[in-house]
Amino acid sequence: MNIIKSDNMYILDIELSAECMYCFHNSIEDTIKKFCEKNNLRYGYYEQYIDFGVGQVYFQDEVIKIVWEEFPNSISLFIKNYNDCLLIVDMVKNDFYKQ
Repeated sequence: MNIIKSDNMYILDIELSAECMYCFHNSIEDTIKKFCEKNNLRYGYYEQYIDFGVGQVYFQDEVIKIVWEEFPNSISLFIKNYNDCLLIVDMVKNDFYKQ
């Protein structure tokens, strides 16, 4: 998991390795919905295409854009606020990785 600083936002890049695949439900969309429910985020939408998907969720009234890519198997979250990014990192660690 990496945080990359872009011009006006932070990109949280999450590689979906075998160790975190246990958390996935029927689809990426279902996983995003369950992640939102568990962590008090508001689900916006998710659209799945052949080898990528795009969507958005809301955290503290801020839009977080989501991009999933099949190769490499990763999810990127585009977050405007660094402190929000750190909070999302903790949520992801608790949900996607076994302790």
